This record gives sequence, C-alpha cells and structure tokens, in this order.
Amino acid sequence: MGVESDLGAGSTFHFSLRLDPADQPPGETPPADPAVLEGMSVLVVDDNAVNREVLVETLSAWKMIPRPAGSAQEAMSILAGEHRAGRSFDVILLDVCMEEMDGFQLAERIMETPMPDGSEPLIMMLTSSDYGDQATRCRELGAAVYLVKPVRQSELLETILIALGKASAAGTGKTQAGAKTAPQRPLRILLAEDSPISRDVAVEMLQSLGHTVVAVNDGQEAVEAAGKEPFDLIFMDVQMPEKNGYEATAEIRKLEERAGRRTPIVALTAHAIKGDEQKCIDAGMDDYISKPITGDRIAEVIARVLRESPEPSPPAARPPALDVGSLLHRCMGNVQAVKRILRNFERSAGDVPDRIEQALAQSDTAAAARLAHSLKGDAATLSAEPLRAAAQAVEELAVVGAEATARTRLLELRLELNRCLDHIPQALAEAAEMT
Repeated sequence: MGVESDLGAGSTFHFSLRLDPADQPPGETPPADPAVLEGMSVLVVDDNAVNREVLVETLSAWKMIPRPAGSAQEAMSILAGEHRAGRSFDVILLDVCMEEMDGFQLAERIMETPMPDGSEPLIMMLTSSDYGDQATRCRELGAAVYLVKPVRQSELLETILIALGKASAAGTGKTQAGAKTAPQRPLRILLAEDSPISRDVAVEMLQSLGHTVVAVNDGQEAVEAAGKEPFDLIFMDVQMPEKNGYEATAEIRKLEERAGRRTPIVALTAHAIKGDEQKCIDAGMDDYISKPITGDRIAEVIARVLRESPEPSPPAARPPALDVGSLLHRCMGNVQAVKRILRNFERSAGDVPDRIEQALAQSDTAAAARLAHSLKGDAATLSAEPLRAAAQAVEELAVVGAEATARTRLLELRLELNRCLDHIPQALAEAAEMT
C-alpha cells in the first residue's frame, strides 16, 4: 500500500493484492428488459415518510404498482392480506433501520413464509452503509441485492433490472413475458357512498374506465346489494350514517363465508392518516383510497387490488409552473411590477417548506397550516396553479392534525416550488416579450 502526494495538487493512493485465478470466467447475465417492470407489484417498507413517498413516485413512473408500508408490522399485515387473497409481491424493498422490527427481522419472516403462488419475491435491502454488519447480514440472508441510501433513480432501476435478469435466468423469478399482467378488464362494481356529489363523481370516473357500477346510499344498502348478486369489486365509504363502512364490510364478509366467495373491498376515506390502513385491514377490507379521488388513483387501486395493469392512457398535459400572461394581466400590463413581484417571491418563498417541516416536527400544525395558507395565496396571485394545489393539500392536512401525511405531501410542495422558482427567469423573459 502506498501514497503519492503533491502539495496543492492532491494525493493518489494505491495498493496491490495477490489473488488466486478463478477456475472459469463468470458468466454475465443480461439485465431484464425495462418493459418487464410494467404491472409488477412492489411492497415498499420504510418508516421514513419522505423516503417512502419518493420510492413510490419513482416506481409508479416506471409503471410498477407500489404498495407502501410505514413499518414492519404494517408490512406483515399487508402481506397477510395478500396471502389470504392468494397473491404475492414481485419485488419487496425493505429499509434496514426501522423501530420495533428492523428490515433484517422482517426479511427473515418473509423468507420463512411460503408464497401462495409458489413464486419467490425479490427482496432488496436499503442500508445506511456499505460495510460492517449491515452488508454482511444482507449477504447472509440471501437478499437479491442491497443498496446504500440515498439511492439514485438510475441506480435503483439498474439494480432491479439486473436482479430480475438473474432471477429469470435461474428460474426463480417471473419471466419477462410472464411478468406483465393482463390488461384491466371491465368490472361490475358496487359503490357505497352517502354523499350524492361524491357518489356521482365516483360513478362517472368508474364508468369512464369501462366498468359497470351499482351505486347505493349507505352501508345497509351495500350489504343488501352484495347479498343479492356477486360483484368483482366493492368501493366502500367509511363514514356513513346508520351503518358505517367497517360494519357493512363485516356483514358482507359473513355473507361471503356462507356463499364461499370473497370480493375485494376498497375503503373510501376522508383522510389517509396513520392507522387507517391497519383499521381497514382489520375490518376485512383489502385496500383504501383517500378523498378527493381521481380517475388515475382509482385505476391504480383497482390494478393493485386485482393485480391487473390499467390500460395505458395518454398523459395529461402538465399545467405550467407559472402563467405569466395571467400575472401580467393582473398587473395591468406593468412588466416592472411583474418583475418586482417575481423577485420578491424568489426571496421570500424559498425557505417556506423548511419552516413548514420544522413546525410539523414540533407538532405545531397551526403554524404549518398558516405557512401553507400564505404560500397558497401567493401561488394563486402568481397563477402558479400546481404550487397552489400542493400548498392547499398541506394546509388541509395540517388543519386536521394529520402531521405524518402532511409531511408526505410536503415533498410534492417542495417539487412544485422548485419548479416554479426555476421557471421565473423564463417568466421574466416572457413578460418582457409581451409588451
């Protein structure tokens, strides 16, 4: 081992190792085709909400179907529900450092449990270091691979494709042709929702996806409808008068025990807060979606529950980060006023997400809501619609005290604020050209 160093230029370290030659050169397995990822189910287990959200967004962009879990206990509940339905995950991403039960213990539990379809999921560990006990334990467990955080998107994609390629070559994973699931078929869906407006919107969305919908007004009507005919899927509002969604689900499950069938039930909740998913699973539901619902999210949850890939749809045009024309009109065509407003916004808005995050960390949801509300107003003034919507989402969650979910949505707010700030130089140039 040696070092060569030049003052002001830097140092070069070098070493030599004596190694025995390999018996034969290792064969190189080609990575899987990226197309194989579409429709693959992924369980993402990480107790850090921001990390979890980033992973879910990344995997969704690759047309995979991620299912997030904030703890090992929540992951075990999700896995148990999937096993009862005869399903398993294609890939499982586990964070090593979690409270109560860490990623290693969870991986051992998963490996000890036979998958209902006989497949072997690819278990990938996310570690905080590439040396010492964590890396050694990953290898001892037989995990397909381990990645050191923070994980870059390109690194994650390459690692998943290489792992899938090796698994396919070894005959332990799904083949590239078999990994993609069948397109989503038309379904007969029962919808239980007591709000006429929410019910009409949900019916319209489901019908636009090609499904047939039977809509009822409350939990009792849902039980009666489920007892009269079989459905492929049930969307169940949680908060309904007379009989809520949990009670209705329990009665439907009793009816199904006698009939020898089981219908997937998805809860419709007002707010996706910590404990909601566990409560839904305990009640016999399979998944949940928080309001306000969108067509994309409905298609995603149907695909997740039924393990079917939704039909691809043309991507919607993304709203501009900042509508300069509207702002200039609001300023009566005064370009100098537009420039002054945008520069003031640059100076004042940059640290708002950090201040919101600090307020949430101190459980000061009132302060977080005020900050988000102020940013929402500024964004509306600037005609920055994506930023306004992101700030409103954080504000509404902070108002009801949903700290964990507000922190998750804060990631979207950061992204939209950065997009808006990055667009300001172009906006200034556009304003000058409009005069």
